[in-house]
Amino acid sequence: KIVESYNINVKVIRENETIFETDSVNDIAIGGDFMDYNTFKLNSKDELFHNLSMQGSGLCISTVMGSSGFNMNNGGAILRHFDEKGEPNRAWSITSVVSTYNINEIIFPEEFIIDILTPKERYNGPRLFIDGQVHVIELLENDRVILNCGQTSRIIFNQADKFFKKTR
Repeated sequence: KIVESYNINVKVIRENETIFETDSVNDIAIGGDFMDYNTFKLNSKDELFHNLSMQGSGLCISTVMGSSGFNMNNGGAILRHFDEKGEPNRAWSITSVVSTYNINEIIFPEEFIIDILTPKERYNGPRLFIDGQVHVIELLENDRVILNCGQTSRIIFNQADKFFKKTR
């Protein structure tokens, strides 16, 4: 069975220029070492997050495909692959990692903005991990990470019924 899943389009803006852009199939994580204490400002187009300033080790934003990995281990929701109409689910799960706010939300991807406010002299600054470190980008103070709904990926399941039965 072939299943379509929506990716997360990730853009890093530094001094008004895009320095990195890719799609993530599973998840993105922003943080560093477990004991690092980073500062972020979160905004979403739907205003679920509006200038929310948070401090902590980091954040995880996952797609449907990635929701059963780091996101689940961080207490996030496992997302269904299909919505109630049988269409590919566009939801994301967002969780905070050891932070001032316990963020554990399901959001629908419009524009989601993460401003990095951690001074470089603190720890080494946070890093952007995409799909479990396929790409690792060092983030600097005043960088902006912009997330949008990306392209779809097609995934082939040999035993789809068994897999989807476990995720229901």
